[in-house]
Amino acid sequence: MDVADIVGSLGFPASLLDAAHDPSWDPLIRAETDEALRRTERWCTRPWTQANPRPATETSPEPSAAQLHMCPVEGSALLVVGRFVSSEAAGTWQVSVAVIDAS
Repeated sequence: MDVADIVGSLGFPASLLDAAHDPSWDPLIRAETDEALRRTERWCTRPWTQANPRPATETSPEPSAAQLHMCPVEGSALLVVGRFVSSEAAGTWQVSVAVIDAS
């Protein structure tokens, strides 16, 4: 299934697809990453640590192009907030938040 079909089936406007490669959204994504860290730190049992992911291949963006912030939470889980380059040529970013069971 095409991404445009998925966006449409969820009732979202097709203009959202253009926003994925529009660098004017990047300051907002950076601010939202910082806000995600601030709002979720209360669940961290230790301070946030930052990790630089390794490139998957020699042609992948440099490790500094991605930012991963991790902290342990109760039990064996990790809370992870990441910001990744979505289009290196356009200089655009995306942000993801995940809870990972480390057991």
